[in-house]
Amino acid sequence: MSLIIYLETNAIVSMALKRDFVIEQVLTNAPNNIRFLIPNVCYLEALIALENEEKRRKLFLNSLLIELNEARRNYDLSERNPVVTDLEKTLISYEKSFNKLKGNFANVFNLLDRKIEWLKIVPGIMQQTLNNPILTKNKETRDDLILQSIFHHAQTNLNKTKIFFSTNINQFNQPQVREKFAELKITYLSKSDNLINIIPR
Repeated sequence: MSLIIYLETNAIVSMALKRDFVIEQVLTNAPNNIRFLIPNVCYLEALIALENEEKRRKLFLNSLLIELNEARRNYDLSERNPVVTDLEKTLISYEKSFNKLKGNFANVFNLLDRKIEWLKIVPGIMQQTLNNPILTKNKETRDDLILQSIFHHAQTNLNKTKIFFSTNINQFNQPQVREKFAELKITYLSKSDNLINIIPR
């Protein structure tokens, strides 16, 4: 039996930031009869997430450096201040983590290029998102575009078993979205442990 699993931006970011190892395990070990699909707008969203994470980490590194310099000035040179030692260790560790960030994202994209299919934004989907969105709250336009891309594909695969996995329950577990999932026979999963349990071993 063939199986279609739809993923979205959070899966990419969770793998790159090492927040969820299960998704990567599922992608790596899934049999060939399972197709993984991600709307290509998620590619751009993941890059935006990378930029935002870099900015956040740079701000933290700068704050850490300021605190370290202050601590160095505020102790007797004849004694070793344990606060300085701890801050120096933290700085070294965080810098290593920061330097690995782009590499982690690159590794994830390499895995995706081997294991998934990118769903294109076909004509009409953007108009559907702008004129008749499923998600109507402020700042939900990109999430709606993701859903519209998935729903368009699911509409042409009604007889196939389909799963949508996302930890973003605020947007993707809304009643009107669940109703559309049911109409298109899409099972929604929000926990990666549930995802790995449906993969044939």
